[in-house]
Amino acid sequence: MVSSVDVFEYDRGRYGNDLEDLIHTTQFRAVVVNPSNKARIVRTRAMFEEPWECAFTLDLDDELVDQARLETWLDITGRRIGLGDWRPEKSGDHGRFETVSLNVVE
Repeated sequence: MVSSVDVFEYDRGRYGNDLEDLIHTTQFRAVVVNPSNKARIVRTRAMFEEPWECAFTLDLDDELVDQARLETWLDITGRRIGLGDWRPEKSGDHGRFETVSLNVVE
């Protein structure tokens, strides 16, 4: 379970320093209509080109999942499944990621 997103880093020179300002900027977002229902619900998604990174904390039961298995899951997820609406799992070509480091805290 993800217990917290600790850091979200992106190109501040390109996108600016204030995430609140990004909410009101149309240049870096995609607005799409959800085609899966008749209500035509509009979804807005952020669009960050590379590079961007995220640090997060996972709470795991080490009796159920060891570090090697977690590393394998993250590797497979990053290459084959991805994150977000346009991820490979949903026939998209975005959302892939690479696990750069994994720090285990007891």
